[in-house]
Amino acid sequence: MSVSVYSAIMAVIWFTAAALIGSYTLHHASRYGLTIVAATLSLSVLRIFLPLDLDHSIVIRSDQIYPFLQDLIRTPLIGKCTVGVCLLICWAAGSCFFLSRLVRKLVAQKNFRGARMSVPLPAGLLREVSGERGYNGPITLIVSPYATNAYQLGFFRPYIILPRTSAAYSEDEIRYMVCHELCHFLSGDLWILTGLKALRCILWWHPAMYLLCQNAEHAMELRCDRQVCENLGLSEQTNYLETLKHILIDSCPERSGVSMGCLGHADDKRIQQRFEMIMTGKAWTASKITTIVGCLLCAFLFVASYFVIVQPWTNATIVPEVGANDVIAMIPDNSYIICTTDGTFELYWGGTYYAHLQEDELNITPFDELPIIYERIDKK
Repeated sequence: MSVSVYSAIMAVIWFTAAALIGSYTLHHASRYGLTIVAATLSLSVLRIFLPLDLDHSIVIRSDQIYPFLQDLIRTPLIGKCTVGVCLLICWAAGSCFFLSRLVRKLVAQKNFRGARMSVPLPAGLLREVSGERGYNGPITLIVSPYATNAYQLGFFRPYIILPRTSAAYSEDEIRYMVCHELCHFLSGDLWILTGLKALRCILWWHPAMYLLCQNAEHAMELRCDRQVCENLGLSEQTNYLETLKHILIDSCPERSGVSMGCLGHADDKRIQQRFEMIMTGKAWTASKITTIVGCLLCAFLFVASYFVIVQPWTNATIVPEVGANDVIAMIPDNSYIICTTDGTFELYWGGTYYAHLQEDELNITPFDELPIIYERIDKK
């Protein structure tokens, strides 16, 4: 078991596939249930964090794409700086930029919480909602002149931001907003969202990361809707939907940076799905058999993904077999074979990379005359 460049590439490929599957199951959450959606999205993130190369993996030989990419990244671009080095520099620069912007947004949230308006709120509302959700800790309720939506910003204690038009909302509407945001806090959704956004900053070049963040945020909104509505009657659920509709009319893009809001990543399809899953009374969780089979299938695909790996391969028949004296004369200076850390063999002919060799080709003339250099990773 090891980690190599090729296992990291496979991790990205499988992560992309899992993110797309997660997006499909989320769009059909009323059929599959939120448990399978959560399992799919969670395993997709775990797969990219564990790019392992197992000893008994099935190796698929790539004789065109990988060799082409290897030649491309080794192409000198500026002096001795290759295309691969330039891409790594761009990757690192982009990650630093997006991470610094994320940190600035997190810091700016303090200023967002600091500005507040004096709007009378129902007495005892916080205590009642906290008791219903089983939360006995401190909670801060703020009406901000900048907010057009309800947000939850606190990591260690709930800071619930109400929209500037809170005076126009009824007591029940404010209760629903507070309950929804408190559900976000108790589930640790802000921690999850921040972690996903940090990962998106590192993999900023991968479109699937943006899709994953949007889907995860939407799944968390669906879960909070379920938690708020599970003990409500039909008329109360209708009032809850009216609250979402009221917020949606007054809302504009949020300015708080990293937060969990009542509307989430709002677009027409996502809002419609939330309304339909409440109005039609469809089950939030699938049957036990469907849930168990779906989760087992996700686990099976996760484990099976480690038993397939794609590696470069070139049919290297370079020099015909001749006499030993002729072979020595034909081998250019500075020719050698590198055994990489992932167990593959690279032939350098006259100091220039030529092709990949298979292990059984090392005993064929003239390759058996060349020195083998073993790569190693220096441990600091």
